[in-house]
Order: sequence, then structure tokens, then C-alpha cells
Amino acid sequence: MVSHCIYGVDRNPLAVDLCRVALWLESHAEGRPLTFLDHRIRCGDSLIGVFDLDVLKQGIPDKAFEPLEGDDKAAARAAAKRNRGERDRPGLYQMDAVESLKRLGGHARQVDAIEDDSPELIRRKRDAFSATRASPVAVSLRRLCNLWTAAFFQPLTTTAGTAPPITTGAIHDLAAGGGRSGSVTHQTIGMAEGLAATERFFHWPLEFPEVFEDGGFDVMLSNPPWERVKLQEQEFFAARDNRIATAPNKAARSALIKRLPQENPFLHSEFTAAMRGAEGASLFLRHSGRYPFCGRGDINTYAVFAELNRNLTAPGGRAGIIVPTGIATDDTTKLYFGDLVQTRTLASLFSFENEEFVFPAVHHAAKFCLLTTCGQAKLVSRAEFVFLARRVRHLYDVARRFTQGAEDIRLLSPNTLTCKILRTVRDAAIVRAIHERLPVLDNEGLGPRGNPWSLSVRRVLDMNKASTLRLCTESRDRRAGSQGKGGLTVLPSASTYPKSPAKSARSWAV
Repeated sequence: MVSHCIYGVDRNPLAVDLCRVALWLESHAEGRPLTFLDHRIRCGDSLIGVFDLDVLKQGIPDKAFEPLEGDDKAAARAAAKRNRGERDRPGLYQMDAVESLKRLGGHARQVDAIEDDSPELIRRKRDAFSATRASPVAVSLRRLCNLWTAAFFQPLTTTAGTAPPITTGAIHDLAAGGGRSGSVTHQTIGMAEGLAATERFFHWPLEFPEVFEDGGFDVMLSNPPWERVKLQEQEFFAARDNRIATAPNKAARSALIKRLPQENPFLHSEFTAAMRGAEGASLFLRHSGRYPFCGRGDINTYAVFAELNRNLTAPGGRAGIIVPTGIATDDTTKLYFGDLVQTRTLASLFSFENEEFVFPAVHHAAKFCLLTTCGQAKLVSRAEFVFLARRVRHLYDVARRFTQGAEDIRLLSPNTLTCKILRTVRDAAIVRAIHERLPVLDNEGLGPRGNPWSLSVRRVLDMNKASTLRLCTESRDRRAGSQGKGGLTVLPSASTYPKSPAKSARSWAV
């Protein structure tokens, strides 16, 4: 049954092999060969690639041509302009995504229908799977999907000998058999295939067409990585150059990195490639259209994985994922959680604090949750919540476990639809009663009526932008140029003083 029911994807080839071994150990039956699992446990980056085949007809977004590390801005602008003109031309490429999925799904079911009872049947199943992936329709769609995805990672330069940029016209040209508009060359296709191999593009409809034809997975389970989609210099150099990794601050680390082209060209090339890969992934997550709710702000992988799991769930299915509690409380994920609330697809959220080290390798102050969402055919009117649990048995404590509907969350957080952290059923009842009597100061959805006090919030001082300034609190005895008891004086650093001090104020009272 393992080969018929369980699917898995991981970017790491070793993790894929270990998964297959674990499934074999769990399901092996005496006297029978090991089950064929290559068609179910796949290697690839599940976040990067085509999710909906219709994007091939819509063309490449203009944002895909934002310059990455090492790109030429003029070349990027020229490619974006060319892409815009090609995308606006109607009727260049028409594809029936439903028919394509049906054909691919039929091939996949033929492979699945072969039994695993003997070594001969296993070999037959492997050959059938290889033939399916090598079929004309599969190869053609994979190349088109690789072209579309590679547009977010491609180098955009004016250097002679480089491949022409991938634009919408290249996709139309390749779909028409090549040579139609001259927008695609073997060099361009080769670049896209190379990027697909390096970045491990994973196109879900092509890998599991039978699942997409049926509307998705019945059950999704995931414990994704909690990482920022941004290259961390210290982590990158930790195993490559300890001198750079242990630099006292970013300025010192940047100075050492600038010397790499002369001191260690190979490591510099590796670092540049990793930087481009991270920037390309971030560009894809933000502008490919796959992650409209979580592909924004300082993206963390757990957030986009949560959105992916939800999109992969069948109408009658459910998805369970272990993620930080911030998925329900943070500003960067408020659109995702708010949509769960409004569409009634949130089933439960059970939040833990790691004080008793449920996860031994995670910091004790970390807060994580078991988030369960449901498909569109199994809507939930009132979701279940538990907060600040420390042990699994706390989930069964009736004093901690309460329910909230969309109207409750909207009452408590009308502007963001994020979730309040409430320890007990009694706490939830008290907070609701307070908000029923005293609504929030500014309900943005009601316009002027929702802000009777004409409240406005402004940022007075941004420490990031004012990092060149020296700040000193004023003493109560009004020493050192004090402007008033308890006030704050902001003094520019010496490097920011103008040449003619009389023409510019040197301090501002805040």
C-alpha cells in the first residue's frame, strides 16, 4: 500500500534515499521484493517551479527581470521591455491544461497499476515510469516549465556569448516547435535546463499528475524548515572560511568578502552563485504568483510551506503542519491567516512554548504550533485553539481548549484578523466581553466612523535609518544641553556634520 498512498518531496537527495529506506523497513513483507517508490518519493525544491500549467499561457511576469547579484541593470530593463511586448500579444500560445493533465495522469495510473510482487514486475514498473517521463508530452511540458521558472534565476548581462534572455516569446516559440519567432535557441534551452538541475525545480502537475487531476492530496503532513529566504553569510562561511564566519561584525565580514576574488577566487565564485540562488528564490517566491499571501516581507520558508500545503489539499482533505506560532500572530503572515479565517478553512491551532523542550534542539523560548487546515468542501465554522501548552496532555485540558469563529477573531482583531494569544477558556470569554463593550480605537474597515478619536500613528524615530546618529537621554538636572525633563536629544555623529554648521541644525528634540 505504501507505493499507492504515500507521496514525498525533498530538496536533499540523501533525504529522499533515507525516506525510501525507512518506508521499505516499515512495509517490507517476507518473500516479496522491495516496493518501487521512485514515482512517489521525488527529489526537488517543492517551493520552486510551476504549480499551475495555465501560467505558461499567461507568460512571464515583468518582475522576473529584476536584476540579481552580478546582473546588468540596463540588460534587465531591456529584457523586461521585450517581455512586456511579447506577453501583450494575444493568441501566441494556447494549451489545454486539463487535457495535458489527463494524458499525464493516464500514464501515471498505468505505472501504478503494475504490481510489486516480483523482481520482474519491479523492473517492468521502473521501465514504464522512465518511459512516461520520456514521453513527448512530458518532455515538452517540462522544458516549458523549466523555461518559465528559469526566467527568475537567469543571468541578465550584455556579455558577448551569453544566452539570449528567456522571455515570454521563448515559451511561445518552444511550444510552437521552435523557429516560429526566433526567441528561443538551443543555448537558451540549455541555460534553463542547467538552472533547473542546479536549483532543483519541481513542477507539481508534472511529477504527480494523477493527484492534480483529482484535485489534490487527501492528507498533507509537513514539518518544514524555519529559515529566512536570504543567504546568511556567517552560516555560509562557517564550513568554508572560519576567518570570515567569526568576523567581529558585518563591516569586517564584508571587507574580508571583498578580498575573496584575489585571495580565493573559487570560494568567491561559490559565494556569488549561492547569493544569486538565494536572490532568485526570493524573487520567485515574491513575484511568481504562487504565494500571494506569504510571498512578501522578510519571507520565512515555514510561511510559504504553509501556503503550499493548503493549496495542495483536496477539497475534502486536511493539511497539518508544524510551524512557529507567528503564522497566526505576525504581520508578515496576517494575509494568510486572515484568509483562513474568512474562508473558514482553519480547523485548529494548538500552540506550544518549548519550555519543557518538546524539541530538544530548539531554544526554550520558541513558540510553535500544530496548524490544521481543511479543504473547501469541509469548512469549519468554529476552529479549536490551545495556547501556551508545554506538554501534549495540555491539549486535552478542557480549561485551556476553546473555540473561535470568524466573527470572534474579527471582533478582537478587525484590522489584521490575526489571533490573540489566550491562555484559558475564561481568558477568551473576558477578552471577548471587553471588546464587545469597548471596540478597538481605530477600526480601519469602518472608515471615519471606526476612528472617532481621529487617532493617527506615526514613526518618530527609526533606529535603522538613524544608525549614523548618536542618541543621549537627558538627565533630570538639565545637564549637557538638556531640552526638558525626561526628553531625548538626537545628535548627528561627527561624520554627518555639514561643512557649514550655521546652515543646519545639529540637534532635534524628540
